[in-house]
Amino acid sequence: MEPAVQLQLIVDVTWHALHKFITLYHAADLSAWRLQAAETVCHAFPKHQWIDPDIYSKQCELILPCLHHVLSFFVDSQVVSHFAKVPLLAVIVEACLSSTAFGDRRSKELALSVTDKLLDESNHADRYDHEVLRAKVALKRAGVIRSYTHTPFQGGADSIPNLADPGSNGHLAEIVIFKAEGEIDLNRFDEALQELSIPSSTVSGHPSTLEKIGIDWIALVRGSIYRFSGRFSEANQLLELLPLDSEAAVHLSAVLCEPGNCDRALTKLEGLLQFTDDSGSQGQIRIALAHARFFKCMQSAKEGQLDQAYLTSTIEMYLDLRRHIRPLTRRANLDVFSISARLAILDRIRGNLGDSWDRWRDAFNALKSCGLSPGYLDVLVLHSMSEIESRAPMLRENYATRDSIRLLFAGHKRQHRCLGLGSLWPDILEGFITGQDNEGLVNPIE
Repeated sequence: MEPAVQLQLIVDVTWHALHKFITLYHAADLSAWRLQAAETVCHAFPKHQWIDPDIYSKQCELILPCLHHVLSFFVDSQVVSHFAKVPLLAVIVEACLSSTAFGDRRSKELALSVTDKLLDESNHADRYDHEVLRAKVALKRAGVIRSYTHTPFQGGADSIPNLADPGSNGHLAEIVIFKAEGEIDLNRFDEALQELSIPSSTVSGHPSTLEKIGIDWIALVRGSIYRFSGRFSEANQLLELLPLDSEAAVHLSAVLCEPGNCDRALTKLEGLLQFTDDSGSQGQIRIALAHARFFKCMQSAKEGQLDQAYLTSTIEMYLDLRRHIRPLTRRANLDVFSISARLAILDRIRGNLGDSWDRWRDAFNALKSCGLSPGYLDVLVLHSMSEIESRAPMLRENYATRDSIRLLFAGHKRQHRCLGLGSLWPDILEGFITGQDNEGLVNPIE
């Protein structure tokens, strides 16, 4: 079914249901109206984001206000008792879990509180289903906590029931990815890859749709780990096989740029942007586009062929993107860091030392809220700032500090979590330092 037809069907069903609700309401049967409204809205609310992310987002945004309204009914113990039964229990819980992909922290916690009430009230008729739902709620709550926690976060996915069916295998993929992401936050990439190793016995025969999505999702995370580790060829081989959505495009464009294929990365991203309607996905693609342009600027600068107009338009693109980011979650803070760091580098390449230092300070502050374990990026920022500080007359005698940071940086293995910050920029930065030490140049690139 075409996406537009699917969306129109949802609209038609919603309006038909609303007509029925209005009839009940005029009949003064408010209790029946609330039960029917909650059941219909929760049935209609999409449950599986990865089947078709764009359609999922559109449908959820359409129905989300209705869902938030009916969730307010669950302050009534009679409503809770009615839905704490099989099969309605799973429908309501899955709708609540799905809704946590949207809204602010308060709305997410409200949805999770409804699931707690339902599961506590449940008669446990099917103990296995109840345990699976409990595990899903625990995992989702841990994900919400992680999103708003500014330090590395692990836990929340320790209690795993005996999963054996295709639907539960999809949940198993979410669990191992959650654990792997916890290891990535700690810069433990080998351990993250180990978490992604699912026993082959869990998926046998012909995988279900959800199992296939789980397999692709795991491959995407594995590809991102290869990228962060600098294993660009392996990452490229894996990512090229996956459906090209915004998440895959971010990593694929990076592994294309690192060996020098910026134009191919830009073409892929521009093409994908034309066919992406979801605003969140569009934002991530635009950020990836800016990063690819940034990398191209650094390549040109290193080769002594810097296009000032292209560099200026890239800076303007970054500034526009930054204005639309609210740094409330760790992902948003990582976007702020990545943009601020790239702006600092572009200002440094242009010779704007004061502006560059200010950008590095902004980047360092954002980095503290990204939920990452201190490591390579922290030292890179300090190294970049110390290079600028060493050029200021009042800091000319402070070379011991600069040299100690330089040695500390040399002791860290490069990481490639942020495009260009583990490859071209350290080389360009070393050129600045060498040029200053040998010739006193402020901008060796020019």
